[in-house]
Amino acid sequence: MLPIEIFLTMTKSQSKISILKRIYTHHLLSVKDFQALYSNNMTVDMKDVWELYNENLVTTLTKSTTLYFKLTNLGNELVLILKDLDSWIEQNQESGGG
Repeated sequence: MLPIEIFLTMTKSQSKISILKRIYTHHLLSVKDFQALYSNNMTVDMKDVWELYNENLVTTLTKSTTLYFKLTNLGNELVLILKDLDSWIEQNQESGGG
């Protein structure tokens, strides 16, 4: 998948964006932490993380007996683009769209 295709696919999935931003903020996210954070959120599922893995946006890391998810370089780049886009939207809303 080309980076632009990944971006267009990702921007349609708020749950995946939420997961990416969470991993970006915390650098690592264990399976246990993921389940604790999203246990009451019916729109976010563990399958979303594995889809991000299959899209090469997150990778896994095992420390001792704990499985963690972390962003790949492509995942980091996507989050930075999304953060820039969020800032741009916020600035334009504050200035009345102009």
